[in-house]
Amino acid sequence: MLSSTPDTGTWLAADVGGTNTRCALLDHPHAAARQLHYYRNADYPELATLLRAYSADIDEKPPTQGVLAVAAPVLGDEIRMINHDWSFDRNELGRALGLKYLSIINDFEAIGYALQTLPPESLIEIGRKRAANDGNRAVLGPGTGLGVSGLVTDGRQRVVIRGEGGHTTLASRNKDEERIIAKFRDRYGHCSAERILCGNGIVELHEFMHGPTLSSAEEITSTVTPACEATMMQFFRFFADVAADVTLTLGARGGVYIAGGIIPNNLPLFLQSSFRERFEDKGRYRDYLAAIPSYVITDPAPGITGLSTYIDTL
Repeated sequence: MLSSTPDTGTWLAADVGGTNTRCALLDHPHAAARQLHYYRNADYPELATLLRAYSADIDEKPPTQGVLAVAAPVLGDEIRMINHDWSFDRNELGRALGLKYLSIINDFEAIGYALQTLPPESLIEIGRKRAANDGNRAVLGPGTGLGVSGLVTDGRQRVVIRGEGGHTTLASRNKDEERIIAKFRDRYGHCSAERILCGNGIVELHEFMHGPTLSSAEEITSTVTPACEATMMQFFRFFADVAADVTLTLGARGGVYIAGGIIPNNLPLFLQSSFRERFEDKGRYRDYLAAIPSYVITDPAPGITGLSTYIDTL
């Protein structure tokens, strides 16, 4: 069995997404990451093989303790990823890597920890300037899937919450959106927010709006045509609705923070969208939401940044 308590010293840290994994070394809690490397999950048959490849690439003595942020529900030692065909056991993975201690949390839970330390230069505010406060904060973002988390406070201490908010049911605002969601329901039975608000969702959204003309999210986001622009503007409208719902649910007066791979990598397009207008369009709660700041996280590895804060709690 792995140890129940960590040692002092360097940590192996990995942010394991549905498509890519970021690996780094952390010399102590709140340390800046070093030896940051990126890997494509599809190039490796299992997570242990990928992490062993990282240990070989850094050409220094591997740490004996590790911490992972994984795009999966973390309900115990058995981890099964939702958007990639990996599953593993924490104890078996630790032994395979020669670790004495290994802790695993959800990937957006890690970003929730990052909200406590992200500097202003790692954030781009969306919309007109608003004064942030010390209240609850929401974080969500589309990538291979749709992650959701939050940082809540009782006025004395802050707690990061974990959840699977990306799998809540997506609602429509008008008949056009009803038709789109109905097509997703016909295909999958249930149209969660993640069904549309992810990389594959962009492709299917484009198909249901314009026909099956493009086969990847990258084609759609990089092709300047009226159809592709309309797809992405609708994508951002759906995202604004989910962001507002999460913000209201958490009472996130301290701000909503946007992570994931899609929006930071398509920031000029996002800045042209009606995200803030749609985000605030909640009837009697328009003024409530209008006072809440929204930010895009530009830190290239916010999960690793969050893990650096998280290990201070162990």
